[in-house]
Amino acid sequence: MRLKQLIRRTDALARLSADEFGLVVETGEDQVDLDQVKAKLSHVVSETFFLNNETTEVSASLGMAIFPEGGTNTEQLMKHVYTALSEAKKEQGNSVKVYQASMQQRVNEQMELEADFRRALRTDELAVYYQPKIDVHTGKVMGMEALVRWPHPRRGMLSPGQFVPAAERTGMIIPMGYWILKRSCEDLAKLQSMGFDDLLCSVNLSFRQFYDKKLSETVFRIIYNTNVDTTRFEFELTESAMMFDKDYTRRCMNEMTHMGIRFALDDFGTGYSSFSNLRNLPISTVKIDRSFVEHVNSRPEDAALVGGMITLSHQLGLTVVAEGWKTSLNWSFCVRIIAIRRRAI
Repeated sequence: MRLKQLIRRTDALARLSADEFGLVVETGEDQVDLDQVKAKLSHVVSETFFLNNETTEVSASLGMAIFPEGGTNTEQLMKHVYTALSEAKKEQGNSVKVYQASMQQRVNEQMELEADFRRALRTDELAVYYQPKIDVHTGKVMGMEALVRWPHPRRGMLSPGQFVPAAERTGMIIPMGYWILKRSCEDLAKLQSMGFDDLLCSVNLSFRQFYDKKLSETVFRIIYNTNVDTTRFEFELTESAMMFDKDYTRRCMNEMTHMGIRFALDDFGTGYSSFSNLRNLPISTVKIDRSFVEHVNSRPEDAALVGGMITLSHQLGLTVVAEGWKTSLNWSFCVRIIAIRRRAI
């Protein structure tokens, strides 16, 4: 109702989902100040609501297309509305975006990247690299974390930040997670067969993996088929994964713990429920977020926080991993499994 009061009879407003709206603005012979329209719309959607004598704040995303510049028929206009809406949804909170041709170019690039990613996953084009975990007292390699990379044939080496969002949008993050697990198990099995059976391999587990109701069953099958020692295997989870469905998450974690798998809480110190997770879930390791670690030598407050987290974790019987020490320790951070073998030999 508030939005309707702002538009003219020649404009068209539609509610596309619970918090998504689309607007087509006709310019014609009128001079429309789009910045002013966006400002008014943003102000309206950010205003508080009064329900049952209480104030309530809601957020909304709105995509706009201009007629006739942004399309001359319903199909074109709605396509552009959804394109602008997808850009608006990338921002947290309230957002209003007007369709621009550059947006469509980005959408086309995203679609191309998603198609390439499906092919890459199907043809084993992805690669797993390993980041060593070093004992700061002895300098010994205690284990490694599996990191996925994509050597794209045209774009070059892509980091997870460049293709994981596409995997999440398409739901391919779930099969990708299992692919990484399988490859890591195969590499760990080779190391164990060579006598390096004291290394702990860590693999990131996306919160979307918990959408799969056969998560525990699939993990067990992959590990069983590769014949690895499950006690030398660890999943790293962020708190977003643990907040998906607490009961189901706890049940899955307990089932996998019985297999011998360990769990690490990633990005420790950044989440509001970190301490309750340490108490209620089968966590054996905490990874202190690099935002605390990278300035530990120059900021006394960061040093105090890190020291406190280490002390707390040790008192709870947990292992501690500090992220972001690659500069101060001058270690080669990402190494292929063959590099680990050659160094060990």
